[in-house]
Amino acid sequence: METTQTKSPANILFLTIMIALAYIVAGKAGSFFSIPPGFASAIWPAAGIGLASALIYGALPAFLGVYLGAFGVNTLNVLEYTGPFSYGSLLLPSIMALGASLQVLTGALLLKKTVTFPLRFVVQKEIFLF
Repeated sequence: METTQTKSPANILFLTIMIALAYIVAGKAGSFFSIPPGFASAIWPAAGIGLASALIYGALPAFLGVYLGAFGVNTLNVLEYTGPFSYGSLLLPSIMALGASLQVLTGALLLKKTVTFPLRFVVQKEIFLF
């Protein structure tokens, strides 16, 4: 379901930045639903942004964009709860960002393997599998 646009480095960079910005905005919106004293949230709209970007724009821009966006959101959340900046405080957000990026790629792969594209939502089996 990827778009048929040319994948020039400038286009990939632009898509990566746009995906990262969208992920940050959706991630900060999802942070409002977090349960104190931590920053885990049951509602995370940024995951939908990441999955949609992987399905529409492909794996590379989605992986990089989600990694940068998740790193940004998680760094802001960690600094908000732990206090002043230190290089050690970047380890947890980077691991969480890697997990979010791999999660997006896995979700896109599973959808591509189980659902036929384009989705028309006419056949009951396609609706159930989606």
